[in-house]
Amino acid sequence: MIFLFEFKAKPDPSNPKNKTSAGAFVNCWISRKTKSQAETVARRMIQKQGWTIVEFIRGRRITRKSQRPAGMKYYEQALIDREVLIFHIWPAKKAKERSTEQVNEGDGE
Repeated sequence: MIFLFEFKAKPDPSNPKNKTSAGAFVNCWISRKTKSQAETVARRMIQKQGWTIVEFIRGRRITRKSQRPAGMKYYEQALIDREVLIFHIWPAKKAKERSTEQVNEGDGE
């Protein structure tokens, strides 16, 4: 069975991306017998890559039929390798700009 999980994560202080990355959405295609086993593997792999999970977004069992076309190559790869993680990283500069914009929007006169 293949399970698909989505997490929000931030780089650990020891992660080389710590200074340039504010965070990431991490999609995990994991092949295990149970959802619980698959989630444990996904969490360990994210941590092993130097990231701290800040939010569990969702997790579900998927099939070839339910997998969206954009993710099919990852689904197929998980059938071979048992684990596929994709990090969608956003830069630190963008996060700072967003927080500045939010503060400025509230100032309006």
